Amino acid sequence: MDDPLERQEREEEKKLGWKLRMKREKKRRDEVNRWTTEVAKMKDCRQGVEAKADDMAKWDKVLGYLEVLSAAWMEESQANRSQEVAPSAMRSEFREFAREMVTHVGGEVRRLREKVGKFCEDAIEGAKVAAAVEGEARPRKEPVKLKFPDAYGGKSDENFDNWEASVNNYVYLQHIV
Repeated sequence: MDDPLERQEREEEKKLGWKLRMKREKKRRDEVNRWTTEVAKMKDCRQGVEAKADDMAKWDKVLGYLEVLSAAWMEESQANRSQEVAPSAMRSEFREFAREMVTHVGGEVRRLREKVGKFCEDAIEGAKVAAAVEGEARPRKEPVKLKFPDAYGGKSDENFDNWEASVNNYVYLQHIV
């Protein structure tokens, strides 16, 4: 019932894990074989030194094998040093990659922000133009006639207030229409 992509991903992870284990095992076997040959050489050296009766010949033989051992030790230390350098190099490469990625993403975000700002400015300008066009009253050829109720409602104090309200309504409606 799993998703086929997830199942395929798990299978690929298992395959990669198996390949990694096999490579590590091969590397370990190669290392063991190399060290067994070194040990065999040292045993041969020891037998060769013990077989020599002359002290000078023994010392020459020992010095020769010491040179071989020092070369092997230098090679081993160089390999260890290169393995130590690899993680730091990977870290510096990752930092550089991350810096480039942040720069790229930041540039894209900045560009999109500018586009959004320009879009908003254009939308605001468009709304202003539309509002100005809608706000402009179309000139009419004939004036609008409005009927208002009698300004005087019967009370002497309300006469002026009703008249002012009627005039204000008339002016307001003239602007709308």
